Amino acid sequence: MAGEQLLLPSQEALLYRLQHLACYGEQLVLLTGAVGAGKTTLITALANELEDYNLALVACPQHASAAEIRRKIIMQLLPDPLFDDETPLVDTLLRFVPQLQKPLHILLDDADNLPLTLWAECLLLTQLQCAGMAVTLTLTASPEFTKQLLPQLPQQQRQWLLPVNLEPLSLAEREGLYQTLLARSQQQTFTPRSIVIKQLEQQRGTPAEVLQLLQLALQGEPKAVPPKSWHRIALVALIVVSMLAAAIWYTDKITTPLPKQQVASLVVSNQIPLSPNLLDWLPPAWRPSSKTAAVAVTIPWREGHIEVTAKAIKTPETVVAAEDSELLRDAAATADVTTSDLPVVNNAQTVELGESSASAPVKTVAAPRPTVTADAENTAGSKPRNTAVTKAAMPTNAKTTLPKDGYTLQIASVKQLQSVPGQLSVLPEDSQVWLCRNGPWWVIFNGHFSSRQQALKAAKIIQQRGGAEPWIRPWKTLQNYQPQPLPQP
Repeated sequence: MAGEQLLLPSQEALLYRLQHLACYGEQLVLLTGAVGAGKTTLITALANELEDYNLALVACPQHASAAEIRRKIIMQLLPDPLFDDETPLVDTLLRFVPQLQKPLHILLDDADNLPLTLWAECLLLTQLQCAGMAVTLTLTASPEFTKQLLPQLPQQQRQWLLPVNLEPLSLAEREGLYQTLLARSQQQTFTPRSIVIKQLEQQRGTPAEVLQLLQLALQGEPKAVPPKSWHRIALVALIVVSMLAAAIWYTDKITTPLPKQQVASLVVSNQIPLSPNLLDWLPPAWRPSSKTAAVAVTIPWREGHIEVTAKAIKTPETVVAAEDSELLRDAAATADVTTSDLPVVNNAQTVELGESSASAPVKTVAAPRPTVTADAENTAGSKPRNTAVTKAAMPTNAKTTLPKDGYTLQIASVKQLQSVPGQLSVLPEDSQVWLCRNGPWWVIFNGHFSSRQQALKAAKIIQQRGGAEPWIRPWKTLQNYQPQPLPQP
C-alpha cells in the first residue's frame, strides 16, 4: 500500500472492498460509521491506492455552499479548467469528459454537510462514463444522516446508492492498537494490562476511544477547570454598575452650573426708631447731624461694609421723594419710561433703621433722586410729576370672543390691571384689541391677521409708534385664555 497509515486487519479488508467498488462498481458508495470509527483514514488510504484515476478528495465543512464544493472538485479533476461553479457538476464534466484519458473517482468526507442539491448531482454522476469506465464516488457520513437520507430518495435513485457500514473493532484489535500506539510513543505506563482490558471492553470499538485511553494512561486526567461561581459574577457586575452610576452622577454634578445666589441683606424695619443711645454708640465720623432728612451711614463689616439708611422724621421732601420713586416705577412699567439706577455698593448689606427722634443729632444727607431719561421728559412735558405718562388716543373697547384661526400680536403681559391703559397707548384708537386673563396675568392682544407676513407688518408699525416688539402668536394656541373688558379710564 502507498502511504504509511496504520490499519488494522478489519480496516484493511474494508479498504480492499472499497478499492474493488471504485474500480468495478457503478454505484455511489456511502461509507457510514460513528464519530472516530476511522472513516477519514479509510478514504485517505483509498485515495493513495487509486493512482491510475483522476481523483478529487474534498472535506466538506459545515455551512459550505454548493458552489464552493463544486469549485474544489473541478479544480482537482481538470487541469486549468474554465467553468462556472453555479453550473451543475454533470453539465460541467460532460464538456471535459472526451478530453480525459483516465477514469474519474470523487471522494467526499463528511458528506452529511453537503446541500441536498449536490447529493442529487452526485447520484447523477454515477450514470456517466469517462475513459470507458463509470464515474465512481465514495462519500462518508454518519449513520443518523444515512437513515434520514434514504427515505427522501426515489426508489430508482436508491439503487444508485450503496451503504457500507464500518463495523466496530474487536477486543483483540483494540488491544493490539493500544499496544502498537504505546510502543510508537516510546513511553512507559504503570497501568496494569488487566485494567486496560477492562477499559477496552467498556468501549464501543472505535479507534478514537483507544487513542483517548492511551492519552489518559500517559498524561493522566486533565485538571478540571473549576466552574465560575455565579455569586462572584453577580458581585463583580454589581460593583461595575455602581461605579458607572457614580461616575455618571459625578459627571452630571460637575457639568451643572450652580444657581446664582443673591447677597443677603440685613433689613431692620423702619418702625424701629433711631435712638440717641445708638447714635452715641456710633463713632463721630459716622454720626448724622440732621434730624429732618434721610441719613445714609456706611459702616465697615468684615470683608465688605454695611450701608445703614436711617429714615428721619418724615418731611414733605421725603414724602415727595418716596412718591416719586413709586410713580417712576409705575411709569416705567406702563409707558417705557426708564430711570437711572441708584448707586449700589458692592458686597453691601443694607440696614434700614426707623425714624430718628427729634433730639438725636442727625446729619442731613440728600436722598438720591431718580433721574428721568429724555424720552420720559418728552412724554411728560410740563404736566405734573405724578402724571408721568401722557394720555393719548387709545382703544376703548375689547373683543369678547377669540378667533380660532390666523395670527395676532401679543402686546404685553402685566399683573396689575391699572397698568393696561399705559400699554394700550401705542395702539391706534380703531385697533382690534383683546384683553384676556391667563392665570395671574392680564394679556393684551392686537389684531386678527390671516398670515404671519401681515402680522409682521403690523408689528413693525407698532414699533414705529414707540412700542416694544410684539410677539406673533397663532389664535389656535390661545383658546384657553379668558376675554375680559377693558378697564374704564
